[in-house]
Amino acid sequence: MTTTDFSISETVKSSPDEAFKAITERIPDWWSKHFEGAAVESGQIFKIGFDANMSTFKKMRIGAIEAGRSVEWECIDSYLNVDFLNNRSEWIGTKMIWTVEPSGTGSRISITHEGLNAELECYEVCEAGWQQFFGSLVNLLNTGKGHPFN
Repeated sequence: MTTTDFSISETVKSSPDEAFKAITERIPDWWSKHFEGAAVESGQIFKIGFDANMSTFKKMRIGAIEAGRSVEWECIDSYLNVDFLNNRSEWIGTKMIWTVEPSGTGSRISITHEGLNAELECYEVCEAGWQQFFGSLVNLLNTGKGHPFN
């Protein structure tokens, strides 16, 4: 059986450089205000949390990066505090691959979350989360205002 990894893309009004900067430097403006670390150079590590004490979190290491075009995040630690999940660390070892391409007067942004597929117990909740936060990124790039987790 072939599994399909989660993937989503959208065309935005912002330039490719602005879009790439939002993905690498402005994560707290669209994903979560609970952010530590940096995501602009290969090897850097950041942690994103979904409560004040960051007990629900993802920790990412920046892999391959091509300024203005693509960046890879590898999940090196994770805890999903969701009652119905038996495996609350399913994200570990998955990779998020972001790409940015010029499109008309704006850009097309895409993310493929390698390893996040229907075989994972957390898939439905994580798919909904990515749709929400990717939408927040799109809003940030189109209107200047994202809707991150506070």
